[in-house]
Amino acid sequence: TLSPDGSISFIDESLTFSAMMPKADADDPIVRKLQAEAQAYLDKKKVEARADFEDRKKQGAVEMSWEVQQEWKYTAKAGGIASLVGTNYEFTGGAHGMSATDTTIVRADTGEELSLAKMLQPDRSPSPAITIAICEGLKAAKMKAIQSATIFDEPITCAGPKANVKIEDASIALAPSTDADKFGGLFVYYDPYTVGSYAEGPYTLTIPQAVFSEDMRPQYKSLFGGSIPADAKP
Repeated sequence: TLSPDGSISFIDESLTFSAMMPKADADDPIVRKLQAEAQAYLDKKKVEARADFEDRKKQGAVEMSWEVQQEWKYTAKAGGIASLVGTNYEFTGGAHGMSATDTTIVRADTGEELSLAKMLQPDRSPSPAITIAICEGLKAAKMKAIQSATIFDEPITCAGPKANVKIEDASIALAPSTDADKFGGLFVYYDPYTVGSYAEGPYTLTIPQAVFSEDMRPQYKSLFGGSIPADAKP
């Protein structure tokens, strides 16, 4: 089913699927792109869930329905560029479901992808400033959550051969700003199991733009200013 708000849903005995789209016009290029990706994923999961369902039935095991929930939201818009975060929850058997986060930065008028790496100067992706800020932010978040600045019992190390912050495994989005038509910084998302046990859950960090603005390419630097609002929701 394709709802008027652009969301996609499907349900049968083997699978319950929902994909919520960000609020936008029906012909918005970003929404159309996300809808196409969600539909392709639904088509894939329908086949996998049905195969698992029939296999369980054949073996006389308890029948089980898979569940997939997706939701996309805008984190910020400025200068014709939009940033979005998507959450994905899946239960396909086992002790518990799994959650994952995805982010995308795109040109609002075309939906063309524009990564943070493309916005930073070529030799600064990720920049040392961003790396250190994420590392220190993760230390603070860990101390608040588990009273230990560790990753799987190893001390958090920001740089060097023993660096274990795993920035390449984090999802990064642009954050809104207190200044109009500006980005105030970054939201950084770590999924469960990435930098800690499942019981720890996810970690979300905020990085002010003042930390890394000097590392931006000239054509993008002017899009950053102000600070991230206190009530901004990652």
